[in-house]
Order: sequence, then structure tokens, then C-alpha cells
Amino acid sequence: MISVVRRSVLALGGSALMVMTGAVGGSVAAGAQTAPAASSACPAAVVMPARGSGDPVLAPQRYGRVSSDGYEGPLFGTLLAATYAGAPADVAAVPVVTTGPGYQAVSIENGTRNRSFGVSIASGVSALIARYDSVAAAGGPGCRPTAVLLGYSQGAAVVRTVARQLAPRGVVGAVMLFGDPLQIPGGDGVHGAGSTGTGIWRNDVTAAVSVVDNIGADTYYRLPGIARWSLCHGGDPVCGFGPGADLLGQQHVNYLRAGLRYVPAAGRPASSRTELQEAVSVLRGFLRTASRSAGRITVG
Repeated sequence: MISVVRRSVLALGGSALMVMTGAVGGSVAAGAQTAPAASSACPAAVVMPARGSGDPVLAPQRYGRVSSDGYEGPLFGTLLAATYAGAPADVAAVPVVTTGPGYQAVSIENGTRNRSFGVSIASGVSALIARYDSVAAAGGPGCRPTAVLLGYSQGAAVVRTVARQLAPRGVVGAVMLFGDPLQIPGGDGVHGAGSTGTGIWRNDVTAAVSVVDNIGADTYYRLPGIARWSLCHGGDPVCGFGPGADLLGQQHVNYLRAGLRYVPAAGRPASSRTELQEAVSVLRGFLRTASRSAGRITVG
């Protein structure tokens, strides 16, 4: 079960700085897992999740017509299970391609103590791009599946960078984020009661203490041809760092909780739909749009 955000007080230039980062969970399952099985067919689309800080690895999962190695973590396990259940064929057949064991997803304790958040994020970026390239290579010459990227907390920082690096290839269709530590207030696609919040790593001091590169945080919102949807709870200290944040972090660890109502934006009333229902609707739309692409280009 995902635990609450922990707080670490770090000495910096003679003053104390409170640093709060993404969700933490249980220990990561031991042992490397194999990459997605090679296929002679080129998928039109793939969904690629990156879990939060210290989030546990699930047992291998089955979603619709596809399976995963469990490295999507519990939040995206919930989202994918609901999204694929009873979904149309074009959605139910989209492969789930995780980071695999290459992404460290360091816990809050380790990331703070060892100042290793930046290294962990970089490991996730490399792992996810390598997984994408593996699927494309297995699909044969010219195979370019459209990627739908999912990121939670530290994983949001991972997929933001993946989107920027894959954007020149024209293969990123959409990005979904939860509790984004690099959120820009009112940025394109930002939703939730915390939509006017500023991500904790948008602050140059907290980014420096965590050894996180926040260059490109603005660039992400200007990437062309990519649909963006991001959810930030009111009081979430990760996507809404500053006065009024929930210092215990409960608002960061309850995304998609059963019965929780969806709030479209700061100052707006809660919808009649739950967060999970809204997120499923959005993700199915992204996957349906992505699955319409051919997944292959003509090579001369």
C-alpha cells in the first residue's frame, strides 16, 4: 500500500529547507524481468507507464488482451485494469510497455539521503526509451508505434523527458500525469483542484537540493502534436508546493481512490464522476486515437 509523503529537513546555507517529493511505497520486487516479448506484428500504439518514488512492483498483470511485467506500479495497475475492462478491441489490444527493472524509482529516503533523484529519473528515461526501441525493432523496418505515456510523481518527471526526447521522431501521441513535480500553474492540460499549483521541482532551490534538472519544464508544454492531461489535487505538496500544501502528503497518495470525485480545476465544484471514471475516459480516448495510426512508416 502506498504510504504518505515523508518530509526531510535539509541544511542549506545555514537555513533549513523543507523538501517534499513524490509518493513512496513498499520495497521493489527483487530480480530482473525480461523485456516485452518480441512480435512479428508492429503495434499501432503502446501505453508506457512510469511509477512513483519507491512504488512497489506488482505481480505480472493481465489487461484486456495484453499483459505486463508489473513495473507499472499500483496506481497505474488500477488505471489500466479499469481502462481495459470491457474496452473496445482497439483499446484492449494496445500493449503495455513498462520501464522494466532499469528504472530505479528511488524512494524518498534514498533519494534525499543520497541526492539520487536525478540519477533515478535518468535511469527511467533510458529504460523507457530502450523499451520503446525494442518494441519498434521487433515490429520490423519502419515500425513506429504511437506512444501514450503515463507518469506519477517521480515518474511524471521521467515521462516528461521521454516525451521531449521522442518528440522529434513524431511518435508521442499523448501524456497523462498525476502529481507532477514539474507542473506549471495553469499549464496546457493541467486539471484538478491544484491546477494553479507549482511543482516542487519547478523551484530552483528544491530542484538543486534534489539534484534534479528542471530545464525543459516549460518546453514540455510546447511540444507540438501531443495531447496533454495532468491531474493535481488541491494541497498536493508535489504538484502544488508552497503555502496551503498538505504537509502529511495525503493529497499526493490518494489519486484514483475509490469514490473520490473528479474536480476539473481550481475553484470549480466536484464533478458527478469519480477521478477514476474521468481518467479512464481520457485514457481510452488517447489509446483509441493512437491506435488509429498505422504504426509503420514507408521506408525508401
